Amino acid sequence: MDTAVGVERVLRFMLEGRAFALPVDSIVEVVRHSIATPVPRSSPAVEGIVPMRGRMVTVVDLRKCLALPSRRPGDPAQVIVVDAVDERIGLVVDHVTGVSRPSPVVSLLDVGALLRGLA
Repeated sequence: MDTAVGVERVLRFMLEGRAFALPVDSIVEVVRHSIATPVPRSSPAVEGIVPMRGRMVTVVDLRKCLALPSRRPGDPAQVIVVDAVDERIGLVVDHVTGVSRPSPVVSLLDVGALLRGLA
């Protein structure tokens, strides 16, 4: 997690009843969660890959990255697609709540640090 220094707008979302955010400038789009094709020998946090607008997107369960309880089967979820280094990553969240200015009550996530933890 990071501070909001230099970040003007964030996309807020919820995970396990907690508010988190990502800088808006890293967001490509928000889509409904769908079944991903598993990737052998990948990190347990990687759900798999999905084709999206002519590209393969790696889908990552943020709950697993943050050591939160797993989603129950059938619970709704959304995927925040972000540009990360040289690829697009889909981050599974419970639901997106909106765009706002950074707030001290919302944890701003550092996507780069999360993804380094998957290697």
